[in-house]
Amino acid sequence: FRCGDSEFLIMKTSKVTIIAFFFLIQIGELILPLSKSTLANNIVVITNKERNALSANSYVKEGIKKGKYGNYKEAIHAFSQAILIDEFHSIAYYNRGFARMNLNDYEGAISDYDKAIEINPEYAIAYFNRGVTRYHLDDFEGAVSDYTKSIEINVDDADGYLNRGLIYFKIGNDKFACQDFKKAASLGNQFSASWLKSDKGKWCLSSTSDVKKVLLFN
Repeated sequence: FRCGDSEFLIMKTSKVTIIAFFFLIQIGELILPLSKSTLANNIVVITNKERNALSANSYVKEGIKKGKYGNYKEAIHAFSQAILIDEFHSIAYYNRGFARMNLNDYEGAISDYDKAIEINPEYAIAYFNRGVTRYHLDDFEGAVSDYTKSIEINVDDADGYLNRGLIYFKIGNDKFACQDFKKAASLGNQFSASWLKSDKGKWCLSSTSDVKKVLLFN
């Protein structure tokens, strides 16, 4: 969308971040520590719950590998298998949502993000990507709400401020957009910093007004 004569592509900006989060899931987050009970022959005893967790995590790792090469349908199948084993696997729901979003199944993606957030209410990147998805469905109010929640959880989320600012420009709230761009730039976002230094962003850079974000949507 456009602000003045400059064009902002929210998906292009956010997708890099999304992909980064998608593939930077640490292996340690996927494999749960084993509870070991050592017997006479040093046999490791694994409970059914732990065995199921390991099995589910193996499908999640498989799905991530599939998604890395753009095989989103196969990735969705792998994540679905993980969910069949462990219905409370928030990472599997989140990643399946991401894969669905890349296939333009926005309603399906939101459903998965909803479930990931239900299981883990502090899942910042799930809020972020749900915001991206809601933007594609023209649910700007919902997108702003999700970016705001992402920022509340991760106060240094420069991309959250950037994307929320882009939506403010989209709906005509330039002052709110200005604040978010300044905050994003202060957190190291180069896109925001470059725009603020450009001719089109000078008005924002010199602005000292502090706008309280209330009653954005009526």
